[in-house]
This record gives sequence, C-alpha cells and structure tokens, in this order.
Amino acid sequence: MRRQAVALAARHGYTIKEFVGDQPAALHAASKKLGSRRKPSKVAPKYRAPNDKRTTWSGRGLMPRWLAQKTKHGRSISDFLIPGLAKPTARKANSIGKRTLIKQG
Repeated sequence: MRRQAVALAARHGYTIKEFVGDQPAALHAASKKLGSRRKPSKVAPKYRAPNDKRTTWSGRGLMPRWLAQKTKHGRSISDFLIPGLAKPTARKANSIGKRTLIKQG
C-alpha cells in the first residue's frame, strides 16, 4: 500500500513527506491531545496545623487528615486559619427546595 501511495504521489509531482510530514500520523495526533491539558494553578494556603507550621492546606480538595480529626473532636475549622492571610472557605448553600419570601407592593 505504501508503494502504491508513493507511486501515486510521484505521478502527480509530489512526495509522501509533503503529505504526511516527518512524523507518523499516530504520533502527530497524540502530540495535539497532550498540549490541550491545562495545569491547575497554585493556591496560597489558608489553614495551618498548630503542631507543625509547615503543614498547610489551601482549602481545595479533600480536607487533610489532621484537620478532619481536629474538627471531628469539636474544634472549628476557622481556628486553623492563617492570621492575616486567609478568609474561611465559603460553603455552597443549596437553594433548591428552600422557600423565599417576596414582598409585594
């Protein structure tokens, strides 16, 4: 099949490299897919462990074990905020099923 493609291209005055390029088609398509992924951005930490000052959490993703354990025993998550740098992570309020009062008049 390759010989037939080379012969057909030569008959019309072209080379195979002009159509395909230097890379095989499978590698060419794979390189396009890899470039489309986006890297997650870095976020400043909001919470710090009281015992270890290097252990922090940005408030994104799963809550770390040390913080989950402390909140399970009655401490508030806002107790571990880094002073002056962070505000508490807002919880998303689900408004579905809640009644709202609209004043008329």
